Amino acid sequence: MQELKILMLEDSADDADLVQRCIRKDGIKFTSVVITSRKEFIQSLSSFSPDIILADHKLPQFSSLEALDIVRDKKLNVPVILVTGSVSEDFAAESIKKGAVDYILKDNLTRLPNAIRMAFLQKQSAERVMALEQQFRAFMDNSPAVQWIKDKDGKYLFINKAFEKRHKISQEEITGKTAFDFLPQETAKVIKQNERKVLSTGQAAKSVEIIPDSEGKQVHNLVYRFPIQPYLIGGVGIDITDRVKSEEQLHYKIRELDTFIYRASHDLRGPLASLLGLMNVAKMEIADPVSQKYFTMISESTQRMDSMLSDLVKITKISQGVTTAKEINVEVMIGEILKSLSFLEEFKGIDFRVNVSATLLSDPDLLLGILQNLIDNSIRYRKENFPDSYIDISVIPAGTGVMITVRDNGQGIPPDIQPKIFDMFFRGNLKSSGTGLGLYIVKTTIDKLRGTIAVESVQDEWTKFSVFLPHIQ
Repeated sequence: MQELKILMLEDSADDADLVQRCIRKDGIKFTSVVITSRKEFIQSLSSFSPDIILADHKLPQFSSLEALDIVRDKKLNVPVILVTGSVSEDFAAESIKKGAVDYILKDNLTRLPNAIRMAFLQKQSAERVMALEQQFRAFMDNSPAVQWIKDKDGKYLFINKAFEKRHKISQEEITGKTAFDFLPQETAKVIKQNERKVLSTGQAAKSVEIIPDSEGKQVHNLVYRFPIQPYLIGGVGIDITDRVKSEEQLHYKIRELDTFIYRASHDLRGPLASLLGLMNVAKMEIADPVSQKYFTMISESTQRMDSMLSDLVKITKISQGVTTAKEINVEVMIGEILKSLSFLEEFKGIDFRVNVSATLLSDPDLLLGILQNLIDNSIRYRKENFPDSYIDISVIPAGTGVMITVRDNGQGIPPDIQPKIFDMFFRGNLKSSGTGLGLYIVKTTIDKLRGTIAVESVQDEWTKFSVFLPHIQ
């Protein structure tokens, strides 16, 4: 133990010498200052900076209880041990209540050295705790996010500077209060409900809460709550109001763009239909072979443009539309799709293996688009002149929804383009006559239904699309 500085409040030189000899005899190294008045006591607290205070109970002009009050008011981390004559139990209790760590009777000083050691250890522990508290407070107060700690009843134990600034309330004012004491009742009810969830589960939770600040401004808070102990809960609130406004503006612009694309695509399809009609009339009236060739090329290009505009209209309808949940007989739907695609030249000779063991509660139109695109791709990209082509289509229960797989032994997808196949306007095959929007539409539709899609493929061997779709309400 280091050499201690002991401040002694004692008016008897003999008693002071007796106490010093007792401490020194036990091997404790120290320097001491003996004082007898209030003025000397206050001056010594600053000039001597004692580690321990030993105080006689009653001096002519000063008492140990007054000394305890001064130490407490100055918020000093200096242990006070009473070293006095006989005292009553009431006085001893009052001394401990005011902050004395121990009291020793002068006619029995044998406990004094150990009492000093214990008091100094407590002082060191308290200093370490204070240092950690200061570091904690500095860390919390330099955070731009509001932060707090509450007890199990929702009473605030700690708030940081950001919290004080937002709600114009101090640590002293809020300690022991709940959200019901300074926030609207409905807001406080939401907070209480979210806190109960964390305490009951023992797990951290995230939520978005709209909480008014001191000026009544509605602040969107991204709140993280977490249990600290079984009966304490911590929280961090991040102001995301600007982000919410930006997202709202972005969504508005996206809706405007979708509307423009829809109207422009819809309006352009009319002139294209007229152009196709004129091409057909011209082909009937002009027999020149060269002209016929160009008419065919123009018609094919016009049809591709019409298909692209049709797909853009579909994308807009999917993103802006509202889903309608119905129980779908997927097996019947697959049968109708195969019937509608049977006119394709590649359809002939394919062995279709359909295994459906689940129904799905979802939007029929959106599911139809997903299945039609995937099956159509498997048909169109079969291997040429391959006699054993097959397409496996299965629908099985999977957790909260169904798993749909479409597998074929067709051309396969090269590994370098697999990550791009769901991109808008991406065409992985130079021979493709499509718009490059088919799989993009599939992915957009699945996202709309909160599902997932994955692809596996080995070039020139097989391709498998796996789609999970949850039941929707």
